[in-house]
Amino acid sequence: DMEKAMQNGAFLECGELLAQFGVDCADGDFWPGIMEAGQWQGGQYILPLSFDLLLCLADRAALEKAGFDGQAGHDTQAFLEELERVSGQSGAPARFYGDLTTNLALPILDEKEGKVNLAEQEVCRMLETQKQITQGVDFLLSDGGSYVAQVQQMGMTGYRKEMARQLAQGELLLYISDFEGLIDLAQVMEAEGGGEIFLPLPNEEGGATAQVECWSAISANTQNPRAAAALLAFLLEEGQDMSAYPSTLTTLPVRRSSLEAALKARLAHAQKIWWLDPTQEQLAAYEELFGVPLAKEEEEKQEWLEGLGQDLGLQALGSLESVLGQINGVHLQSLWTYSVDLGKNPDGDSLLNEAYREYLGGLMSLEGLIDTLTPRLELYLDE
Repeated sequence: DMEKAMQNGAFLECGELLAQFGVDCADGDFWPGIMEAGQWQGGQYILPLSFDLLLCLADRAALEKAGFDGQAGHDTQAFLEELERVSGQSGAPARFYGDLTTNLALPILDEKEGKVNLAEQEVCRMLETQKQITQGVDFLLSDGGSYVAQVQQMGMTGYRKEMARQLAQGELLLYISDFEGLIDLAQVMEAEGGGEIFLPLPNEEGGATAQVECWSAISANTQNPRAAAALLAFLLEEGQDMSAYPSTLTTLPVRRSSLEAALKARLAHAQKIWWLDPTQEQLAAYEELFGVPLAKEEEEKQEWLEGLGQDLGLQALGSLESVLGQINGVHLQSLWTYSVDLGKNPDGDSLLNEAYREYLGGLMSLEGLIDTLTPRLELYLDE
């Protein structure tokens, strides 16, 4: 748990060290609130490098024709109610993948304040809505099995082109997912004629919530803090392809000025995947690992390249920048996905995730979830 480690003195304050290499953590080039997430008692102890967030992807013309009023969605509930209204009138559903609790501006476990917010009204409303979606709300299709079946039937290239067509023609109103899950589809839409826009899935305060996916810190035990700071400054240097995506190449860079270059670098990386032009060493390693030689027909290679789409145009890039400028909540971890350790059940599964799954599956009430987890989370904070 990096937040607890930050408070327990495991990391050095890196703000002053980074300043020696030209990095100002208070620089306006960083997206709102991102750097503050790694601060403790006025010092910068954790340095965010990339992040993700829930987004909506749509075709601008199709969305306007359906009569969707984005301004009516001033928070999560209002947004979903407007989505339900328009979907009901137009017959066009929305597709949703994700967890609404990661969209909360309010942290469920607030380490800095030493408070468990599981029973707060905002959290309860989001938990109740997530349970409804998980169990099947008419206007939101969240069945992962359908996604798998469609990909198996059409292939990833065909699936993305079909989704792009449905969005462009208004058969699908919105696609809601994290950035990592939407960027490929957005690039395919761009190649198919453009018109795509990003919208925020607003949190309970009307802004956007970022989830830090990759971060760094300097160990308090290091013998060479300047060298560590130099490395961190390099990772944040503008224009560095890998600095924008130090973890998975699919999350967002913390610097505004790195966004466009990072998106281009990401697509270029996919266009140079190793099996398009493998070395003899790679071919031998593949055969040793899988027991069969690598066999990729030229048709498969072309299909891969065509299925990647193209770089986002100014309209799509501008809408993405607009969403990121509305960030007003940033978390270093998700309680469920990157959870703290509250112990394991006899099968070795996380008690925290097990309780959440039981709640979403209707085996546990919201009150039961709160009563089960709150004492354990409070004990965790006390420790």
